[in-house]
Order: sequence, then structure tokens, then C-alpha cells
Amino acid sequence: VDVDQNAKEKSATSSKILNAPSKPSPKKPNQQQEEKQTPKEEQTPFVWSDYDNASQLESLGIDRLKSILFGMGVKCGGSLQERANRLFSLKGLKREDYPQKVRGKNFVV
Repeated sequence: VDVDQNAKEKSATSSKILNAPSKPSPKKPNQQQEEKQTPKEEQTPFVWSDYDNASQLESLGIDRLKSILFGMGVKCGGSLQERANRLFSLKGLKREDYPQKVRGKNFVV
């Protein structure tokens, strides 16, 4: 009789567990990183010779201009036009010849 009683209690306990509202399982650190990393569009390399003026650079868009400017170590804020003008002003200059006023905090000669 004791065996039947234990079996009934275990069965009742397991059904309570199965019917309990499910809690979201804690995420593993790798899962959190994977969710944060959204696939970005592949960007084509920036080629100076493709652009003859600042207005053509505007076609790249504000975010692409920011990434190019940041990668060059120069200030990357401002409007679309300001960023395009800043980038175009550097065309043909060596890195060490960039004007002081456009160098960003991350600029290294």
C-alpha cells in the first residue's frame, strides 16, 4: 500500500510541475551575444575615384559616410552634407596632412 501511495504522490507532483506556467529559460551568454549581433549588409570598399564632388558622396547615405569618416580617424558627426563635404575635403591628402580641425579623437598619424 505504501508503494502505491508514493507512486500517486510522485505522479501528482510531476503533473503539477508539467502544468506549472513555464518560465523563460535563462539565456546562455553565447545566445545573448548572437541576438545582439544582427547581420549587416556587406559594404563595398570605398573608392575615391568613383566620386567627383561632395554631392555624389551624399548618395552613400549618412550612416555609410559616418563609418568611412570614423575609419579614417576624422570627425564623423553632422548632417549628411557636412559629412560629405568633410570627406571630400580630404580627397588626395595624405593622412598626416589632414587639417587639425577635422581630426577626431581616434586620429592616429
